[in-house]
Amino acid sequence: MTEYINGVKTGGDPGEEHLVLLLENYNSIDQGTWAIATNSSYLRNCIFYNTTGAQNDKIILKAFLAEGTYSMRIVYIKAANVGYQEIDVGGTNWLSQDGYNGAAQYNQIATVTGKTVTTSGVKDIEIYSSQKNGSASAYGIRILEIGIWRTV
Repeated sequence: MTEYINGVKTGGDPGEEHLVLLLENYNSIDQGTWAIATNSSYLRNCIFYNTTGAQNDKIILKAFLAEGTYSMRIVYIKAANVGYQEIDVGGTNWLSQDGYNGAAQYNQIATVTGKTVTTSGVKDIEIYSSQKNGSASAYGIRILEIGIWRTV
């Protein structure tokens, strides 16, 4: 419950914090083979990724989100074997980011704003790749980190 002292907001509702999600803290693997790889060029020097690079490989995380409007940012890698980085939150697509580049580009950033949650609760955060650039050799998922924060 939000608290006010002399008309000034002093407390917060659940879900008002800034969430940082790492893929290795998944709830379930829906499809594909996933592993950890290390590389000093990666943010945090490691990544949890789909080694199969197959279409529709999917991992599911869970997080509590309060009703409101949110922004989301991902840090990811572009490479020749990376598909679209797709993220659904609570059954609604929040992001679809082309991850293809002929040469690896590390620590890329994509941000979306104005995403709404209409009912507070624990939400499935599904990360998958159902499509790819015509030049990409696979449907790789190379997300290093997901940040979600409430804006309204």
